[in-house]
Amino acid sequence: MLSDPELWNRIEAVVFDEANCSFPFSARLARENNWNAGEALAAIDEYKKFVYLAKCCDHPVTPSVEVDQVWHLHLTYTRHYWGVFSDALGAPLHHDPTVGGRTEQRKFENFYRATLKLYEREFGTPAPDKFWPNVTVRFAPAPTRSGDNRTFTIPLIPIRDVPKALLRSSLALLTFITVLLAASGIATAHGSFSGENTFDALLNSCVHIFNKHFTEAVAVAGGVLVGGYLLFRSKQGRNGGDSGCGSSSDSNGSGCSSGCAGGD
Repeated sequence: MLSDPELWNRIEAVVFDEANCSFPFSARLARENNWNAGEALAAIDEYKKFVYLAKCCDHPVTPSVEVDQVWHLHLTYTRHYWGVFSDALGAPLHHDPTVGGRTEQRKFENFYRATLKLYEREFGTPAPDKFWPNVTVRFAPAPTRSGDNRTFTIPLIPIRDVPKALLRSSLALLTFITVLLAASGIATAHGSFSGENTFDALLNSCVHIFNKHFTEAVAVAGGVLVGGYLLFRSKQGRNGGDSGCGSSSDSNGSGCSSGCAGGD
């Protein structure tokens, strides 16, 4: 049962997506974490529950990686975060890096266990595994962490999701491969078409090379495209997460601060 229903009502009422915005907060959150629209909205709801726990409890709390992704993005919306959101909380909620190390991680593991228990006590139901995995999964090494956007998977890639710079680079590479193959065969091709001028020899050489190696060239370019896309997503994930974050009251009682066990 909620210990502070009034606080929860204020937090729950906070709107994250601006009206008449073509690319609202939830859409950006979905794109940056490979979530669909429903998953992004559900993650925002879990984030609201986390900040409620951070404010109502008398001990530090730690978010899941998924919830922390919402927190990180929200921090970049400074007017909203330090405006209506802080007003709803009644005090600022700070996110500060920690010194890191194994000792710090063990501390945040304990904070996380306490957070899961507090979640169940306040909301009357266990935290959903999808957004609040158990401690072992939560603090597992990043490449094997379930649900983390740093996990390496090979999805079906909609063309609209592929960065334009990567598309341009792949097309440029395909062109380069084509020219290289043509150039490598020009000498022998020129000998085969000795009665033709250089331009005709090059043209015929390109036709000859394309007939023989076009599939290989496309396969190489496709591999670069897929590999580059996965690299892009993995770098994006590394820029967005930590191995642990906690929240606790400031010494002056004016708000909350958090720390991250690991790189921030």
